[in-house]
Amino acid sequence: MPVRTRTPAAPSATAFTLIELLVVISIIALLIGLLLPALGAARETSRMAKCLSNNRQMAISTVNFAYAGAQPVRPAGASRDASLLPSVGFSHGGSTYSEQGSWFFLLQDFSDGTLAWRCDSDESPAWETPQGSPSRLRRVSYATNFLLSGLSRSIAPSGRPYRTYADLDKIPAPSATCFIVELAEESSSGFATADHVHPETWTGNLPAMRNQIELEQHAGKANYAFLDGHASTEQREGVYDLDPASVIPNLIWRANAFDPEVAR
Repeated sequence: MPVRTRTPAAPSATAFTLIELLVVISIIALLIGLLLPALGAARETSRMAKCLSNNRQMAISTVNFAYAGAQPVRPAGASRDASLLPSVGFSHGGSTYSEQGSWFFLLQDFSDGTLAWRCDSDESPAWETPQGSPSRLRRVSYATNFLLSGLSRSIAPSGRPYRTYADLDKIPAPSATCFIVELAEESSSGFATADHVHPETWTGNLPAMRNQIELEQHAGKANYAFLDGHASTEQREGVYDLDPASVIPNLIWRANAFDPEVAR
């Protein structure tokens, strides 16, 4: 008598119900929502560190340049006295525009590596669309401090004459004196396409400062290079803070890393 064998039934596939599927999708969406800000913050931290390293290289190059027999930097593209013509560098609203004459390109020869002219966090529209009058494209994310150019102007808005420095050895506190900043991405005065800023025009006026400097480029902070060869990431109050009780011309500075006479 033939033996009958019974083929075991295949296990029935258990399908997701619609509710279970929606729960899984919701969990995945929640995880993505939690991870994306963390990834964005990590990416910005990396950009900030890269920019800081570049600032440090620019600071070291500046010191090398100074002790090679030059001043802290070749005059930036600003108005200057007749003895320094022809002008060099990138001006703001003027006729000066010489890429090879800009401080940034001159420092390349005094660097151990290649200095990066653009910060990865810099999203200025001026890189693609000409800004200012005359219209120009942005060439560098960084700017020098005019008070360290050795050039002179008559009276600062604070109501007092001010001096600029051309000799690194005569600067009272190089480690506290800021030379390179992150340039404003947009500016109503042409600074987005310049290569220097004018701290003497701020006098505690934050809108005027923001029109020239990007103060919160990296998570509410920005990078600054100093004349002793170091660089640091600072909040605005750490480098420039005027006591509200100040009365022109008697200014009380909580912090001012840009004026060599008061930087400490």
